[in-house]
Amino acid sequence: MGKIIRVKCEGCGLEKDVYTGGSIRDCEIEMIMKLLTPERQEILSEAVKNGASGISVTREPCICVSCGEIYAYSAVFYRMNNIDKRLRGVCPHCGSENCISAKKCPQCKGVLSHSIAGHWD
Repeated sequence: MGKIIRVKCEGCGLEKDVYTGGSIRDCEIEMIMKLLTPERQEILSEAVKNGASGISVTREPCICVSCGEIYAYSAVFYRMNNIDKRLRGVCPHCGSENCISAKKCPQCKGVLSHSIAGHWD
């Protein structure tokens, strides 16, 4: 079960709920594929065909460096030939791969607070 994190700036009032962690459906390869670009879907598909194990997903609040949106950065982890691998997700708004930790407001540069607003699955 994942947590809904409310990211809020007291300075300018920006507020966004970000769905972090993972859900029960993250065990389904079809759902995991939706988090990845077509190129990364192909990488994961080949890995699965070749015996990848321990596939998991995590999501954390971040800010897109390109467009400034706050979103849940996703990463897919798996193990292949005794080596841990990671496939990064992209910003759902602009497709950028670059994000930073959600610590400073993208609008006013004030400090962002994080609080638990609920749970999701």
